[in-house]
Amino acid sequence: MMKKLNTLEPIREFVEKLMHLKRTSYVAAEDCFTDDFNYLTKAVPQSKNMIFNFLEDLNNAQYQYEIEKIKTLQQTVYLVYLKCTNRSRKNMEINTLMGTDRILLIIKQLETGCYLTEAIDFKNNETNPIYAVLEKFSQG
Repeated sequence: MMKKLNTLEPIREFVEKLMHLKRTSYVAAEDCFTDDFNYLTKAVPQSKNMIFNFLEDLNNAQYQYEIEKIKTLQQTVYLVYLKCTNRSRKNMEINTLMGTDRILLIIKQLETGCYLTEAIDFKNNETNPIYAVLEKFSQG
């Protein structure tokens, strides 16, 4: 158990670093993302500026996130669940899949560091069937 905690600590530190960025640091943070990074959200069509839009959402004072859990998918691939801690349920739509207050991150850990490959924002996405597949995939 101790070894697993030690291997997950760099992932936790990486995510916490992203969650506490100032807008002026966004350009420097681009090195934390893979070239094919994808941000899936229903709110904004994501054809460009995905990294900026993701960092804006993650660091928005309206949504304060904390790491809920980290799962190892493969030796160097991790799922990170972020949960919104400051929004009341009455202001959020009910999502039967994962709840409307979650962001799911897929992170690769390489020798050169950690890199964010996918970010999936589950807020207000209950009508999209891909979320049912993602929910099933991420459980277990």
